[in-house]
Amino acid sequence: MSLSVFSEENSNEIDSSNEAYNIPKPQFPYEEYTEVKKIFFNNFDNWIENKKAGIEEGKQLHLKAAFKDRAQKTEILNQMKAYENKEVEYSKAIEKERKDAENLTNQLSEKKKLQLQLLSKRDELINMKKELENKLKQKRE
Repeated sequence: MSLSVFSEENSNEIDSSNEAYNIPKPQFPYEEYTEVKKIFFNNFDNWIENKKAGIEEGKQLHLKAAFKDRAQKTEILNQMKAYENKEVEYSKAIEKERKDAENLTNQLSEKKKLQLQLLSKRDELINMKKELENKLKQKRE
């Protein structure tokens, strides 16, 4: 399809039969122009629609990725809270065990003190018994 400005039939022909000059009018190929114009604008509209669809698809992908990221972030935060709760729970358990161990140590210390006191009392009683036995022996003699 070529767009020619003048048609080949009326190219620069002048009608000499009339007194006034007959200036040839350009024969513009409107049908070809209209067809090319229609194809161009149709292609252009399709291109624009494809770009819009691509942009919309990009938006949807971006939103999908943003929702996925938000869900992962929420899941990670929930896991962190669970781990923090476990850590607090473990810390409390360790603190309780430490206090129990301290109490047991104190009880053992008290028991050792009592044991030492009992041993010293026993030693005293043994010494007293020996002294009494010695006195009894002396009196018998």
